[in-house]
Amino acid sequence: MKPNLMRFLRASLLALIMFGAAYGRYDNATQIETAIQSYTQKLVHENDGIVGTSVFLIMQLKAEHPESDFSAAQLALDTLALHGETPEIRYMAFLANTYLSRPQWLAWMEDLLLLDYESGLKAFRKLVASQVRALKMGLAAAGNSEVESSLRPDQQSKIEYINSIK
Repeated sequence: MKPNLMRFLRASLLALIMFGAAYGRYDNATQIETAIQSYTQKLVHENDGIVGTSVFLIMQLKAEHPESDFSAAQLALDTLALHGETPEIRYMAFLANTYLSRPQWLAWMEDLLLLDYESGLKAFRKLVASQVRALKMGLAAAGNSEVESSLRPDQQSKIEYINSIK
């Protein structure tokens, strides 16, 4: 089989396993601990979709089981926030780590986290994407040429407009 097809099949299988686990309710502390450990291990996966899903599922577990120990996940999220492959992954990790350490700061996210898996994950990804776009546009407007060169043409025209009215 072709390497890309194998990678896709592996990622799909892993996502299916995680998706199934997300729908299961955890009855005891051992199951919760195992889920936290499993999702934390997925934070170093090569597939950004699996990493992002794991970040969301860790946050969902925290919303459902605030008394559980998330210290290992917090350490992994610290690293991911600094060294994640994409700005979206780094921002997801930052949000998750903030939520794990100080849930009251992001209390508004609990409605999103307590949605069903599919709706919650979709809303979380949209939130992150819009925030990263806004951050990039702000940096570009402030004169960061590296960020400005990574923007789409329509975003670059907005930056040019912002700069023209300064």
